[in-house]
Amino acid sequence: MKIAFLCIALMAVFINTQSPSQVKKTRSEWFASGQEKYAHKDYKHAIADFSEAIALDPKYDASYAQRGNAKCALKDYDGAIKDYTVAVNHNPTDKSFLMGRGIAYLRSGQKDKARSDLRIAKALGAPVSEKDLNECQEKKQKK
Repeated sequence: MKIAFLCIALMAVFINTQSPSQVKKTRSEWFASGQEKYAHKDYKHAIADFSEAIALDPKYDASYAQRGNAKCALKDYDGAIKDYTVAVNHNPTDKSFLMGRGIAYLRSGQKDKARSDLRIAKALGAPVSEKDLNECQEKKQKK
């Protein structure tokens, strides 16, 4: 009995003395941490956290979309488009993924692709502004 108690006590001490780096986070914890950093405009660290979430669960489309949002905030439009595209491939009718990619296309100068994504997103109920749609059209007409 004393040995069992001693083993339990030692396990409790070991668990409580582990450093944070020894405790593995779950995909949900990395994702939540990324969202918190994104909310505080710490985009580089948010990207790192979303990348950790993706490494643990490559099929979780929201991690790609959120990482795309952070890349877009840093004006890495090509990187954002790649992330949004993975999210769209996982869930082709998610209006927010299409809207995010459409905005990234728009900011990167890819007006035709932007217009296509934004029109689909709007048809699915996304709050796409007429200003963004008009900007896609105006740039095309100037060519």
